[in-house]
Amino acid sequence: GPKGSYKVQKELDEWPARIETLERRQAELAQELQQAYESAPERVGALQSETDQVSSDLVAAYARWEALEG
Repeated sequence: GPKGSYKVQKELDEWPARIETLERRQAELAQELQQAYESAPERVGALQSETDQVSSDLVAAYARWEALEG
């Protein structure tokens, strides 16, 4: 019923912000990785795995958003 579509609308409204947050994090991580390669190689592994995590979160977020928009 209408309650369900309200929920979907609410979720739809939240996705752009979530995606924006993930994209901002991805950009930050790219910079941090760049610096880590030069000055803190021991951090590269952790940054790389967070980058992978954020990337897959983004892919999932886009897929979910598209599914909601129909």
